Amino acid sequence: MEKKDFQQLADKIYTGQATEQEIALYNAYLNKFLKEEPLEELANETLQKQELLDRIYSKIEPAEQTWKLKTWYRVAAAVFLGISSYFIYQGNIKNKLAKQNEELAVVKEIYPGKEKALLQLSNGEEILLDDIANGDSFVKKGIKISKTTKGELVYDLSESGFSDSDMHTLNTPRGGRFTVVLPDKSIVTLNSESSISFPTKFTHTKREVVLSGEAYFDVATNKAVPFYVHVKGTTIEVLGTSFNINSYRADEIKTSLFEGAVKVNFGKAAKTIKPYQQASVNLVKRDIAVAAFEGDADLAWRNDLFVFNNESLEDMMTKISRWYDVDVIYQGDVKDNYFGGRYSMKNTLSELLKSIELTGAVHFKIEERRIIVMP
Repeated sequence: MEKKDFQQLADKIYTGQATEQEIALYNAYLNKFLKEEPLEELANETLQKQELLDRIYSKIEPAEQTWKLKTWYRVAAAVFLGISSYFIYQGNIKNKLAKQNEELAVVKEIYPGKEKALLQLSNGEEILLDDIANGDSFVKKGIKISKTTKGELVYDLSESGFSDSDMHTLNTPRGGRFTVVLPDKSIVTLNSESSISFPTKFTHTKREVVLSGEAYFDVATNKAVPFYVHVKGTTIEVLGTSFNINSYRADEIKTSLFEGAVKVNFGKAAKTIKPYQQASVNLVKRDIAVAAFEGDADLAWRNDLFVFNNESLEDMMTKISRWYDVDVIYQGDVKDNYFGGRYSMKNTLSELLKSIELTGAVHFKIEERRIIVMP
């Protein structure tokens, strides 16, 4: 098999599009890999894992170890995920690989979230945006609402002559994500299990929206008309800027600023933050803390990445369950574990969990749409 053919085959397996025949071809090539490069009988499984990791990463050029997974990284990942189950379940690499890949052809995979949302109009009418084809549009009370070829929702008042304003609410379910271009051309991307309410026409003095969950804002600059985001009794005031708001937790709201300046108001407390500062509102203590942040963890979800920085097992699994729309059940003493690392949000659920299992701290079992977490 030529290198380009193997790359294409690994891509299909990576995206869950491989046929049974293609999986069988993958198995054959993988067995050939093991025969040509057999593992030595090392002292323990940890050393064997490291040898495999070193061998696989030696195939990846340094320039390819970047923000997004490159083709050969995915190839290495496909090979590694096929091999790694040996260390978790049984003691014979070749037999386990054959068994696992036979199961791969018949087990129903759980795929990651995608662009989907529900638009609720002021009269209670609901429009499932999954049913609207990209490039199509519809008119409600004189307002043209389009779904672009990129899947974004755009409000166009330029030709409507529409004077009144209604409130619309965009809701994303678990396993969903969606982008809306507001009437003022501000762009908002909602993460899973989130919502934003906004008027179909802003006033001449202020622009106000209401958020629940998490969203990334790229606010159109208009110094004469400030932009306000209301979330759980907190108001974020901006002029023109890019920032992320996370209000998933019941007791905390985090605003992370990437460009411009925003003012966070909560009760009598108020803090103005600069780029790469984060304002954390503690709803219990009723205060606002400001701290600098580094890295890309707060923006990672927009780039299809999970980024965990010493994250508790429960917080990590909450993010995973929200994106894959699954439930989590814990068995045994596992909740004291903390995790770090980057994982693609485009992987199937089983691929993601197998990667996390390599830490040796936790193991997983998938039953229908439930993840069972075990020591």
